[in-house]
Amino acid sequence: MEIEFQPFAGGAGVISVEQFADTYGLKLIVIERPKAIGLARFYVCFDGVEIGGNGILSSASGNGNTPTEALIDYCSRIAGHHLVKDAYMPTRAEFDAPNAFSPVLPNLPNVEMDPIKAMLTKQ
Repeated sequence: MEIEFQPFAGGAGVISVEQFADTYGLKLIVIERPKAIGLARFYVCFDGVEIGGNGILSSASGNGNTPTEALIDYCSRIAGHHLVKDAYMPTRAEFDAPNAFSPVLPNLPNVEMDPIKAMLTKQ
């Protein structure tokens, strides 16, 4: 008999955002808003993931002036919640977010540079 151990990632556990995303196959989306609209410059969320509770799904995203600030805000919004990925798809999955995420954050893009200049210097 083959046995696969899957560590518990929800509840009272504390894991990094990267470990959590890897465990559940999640993709983190970082979106930059236009500067003129008066909101935080960035927002982030896991692609196709919503907060589920009492038969209701609600979207969550984190906001910040940098991608890291937005990610920290997002983690605080989803911590301890029941999450649903691909809610209306055959690939639907449900899992619990940990009550807290460790302070180890992924390397997010450095966006302090002008985005056009960044694209030109990538070559």
